[in-house]
Amino acid sequence: MTDMINILERMGSDAGLRHASRQELERVLHAEQIDKSVREAMLSGDRAEFQSLMGVGPQFSVIMPGVEEEA
Repeated sequence: MTDMINILERMGSDAGLRHASRQELERVLHAEQIDKSVREAMLSGDRAEFQSLMGVGPQFSVIMPGVEEEA
């Protein structure tokens, strides 16, 4: 997973990689020895599958105002 995080960081900071063709991105992911199922999910744009493979679930938070104390 660390390798995939490094790739995502590179994509975020390298405009050439961020806008790379599918073939170029596939070459980079293969060279970095990213797991085939993760590569396929990323290249197909299947966000749910990619998140599942990376172990990421839905994230949310609830903010509730506290109870005001009486004077």
